[in-house]
Amino acid sequence: MNKIIFGIDEAGLGPTLGPLCYGWTGLIQTEGSNVLSRFDQLIKKYKLNIGDSKKIYQGVNKKKKLHQALNEVLSLSQQTSEYQTLSDLWNLYPLNSFGEISMYSYYEKCLKHSFAQLSVLERKDQFDGFCGFTASFEGELNKEFDRGVNKSAVSMMKIGEIILSILNRFPIENIEIQVDKQGGRNFYEDFLNDLFPFVGIQILRESSDESIYMISEENRDIKIGFYKKGEDRFSLIACGSILAKWLREQFMASFNSYWLTYNDVKPTAGYPEDAKRFIEVMSEYFEQDSMPINFIIRSR
Repeated sequence: MNKIIFGIDEAGLGPTLGPLCYGWTGLIQTEGSNVLSRFDQLIKKYKLNIGDSKKIYQGVNKKKKLHQALNEVLSLSQQTSEYQTLSDLWNLYPLNSFGEISMYSYYEKCLKHSFAQLSVLERKDQFDGFCGFTASFEGELNKEFDRGVNKSAVSMMKIGEIILSILNRFPIENIEIQVDKQGGRNFYEDFLNDLFPFVGIQILRESSDESIYMISEENRDIKIGFYKKGEDRFSLIACGSILAKWLREQFMASFNSYWLTYNDVKPTAGYPEDAKRFIEVMSEYFEQDSMPINFIIRSR
């Protein structure tokens, strides 16, 4: 039986401005093969900059380095190596068509962004795989915060949605899911019980470094692990991290482009201290715009 292995990560949990983004990458492993070992070997062979996106997005030419990392992630799969626009990637995830992006003209406009793909891997070295990304926008986040849900729990809700969507896409294959840990959380059984209410969940390990579970359905096994610093330990989580970070940076560029037409100030990355500066300068323009303030500024 084939096995689907995929890694998930987020970008933008801490900021006050801009969306919370998620990315994932998956590989299809045929029976008797070791696709993860080959995957890691090719990353070394081609000297790909696959790693924690926060470390990639630093220093001189950080935007160029992140874009190069995106190209490298997309080139790993035959299915994604020829995509040319953000919309091509956005539309890979069916539930994106039901999201709140239509409420944001500047984020929706961003979907038209095109990017040049560079040929990184020879076709014979590419994998049978898939990737995708999505986002929780400010209004959606604030709606959950108003209900008393904290940021980590909101993020896990979206990760659960992603997991179920991929399980529905691959209904008979064995599945292994690698997720970057959310803060200091070590126990995920309740979260998994909500996702799989009628299936027994076996706890394989729960520690500060990793929490791993097995769900046995009638026709397959689903292994789900949550890993501390997962983007440094697992290449698929690192690929998800790069996709999520790239998506957030594209959205933040559009956010700044839109609001700086009101007042030409220094752009913001959205993180709390700098967001405070930006909000103080731009508050009167936020009020002038037709968009509700709770669709612009996160309450947490």
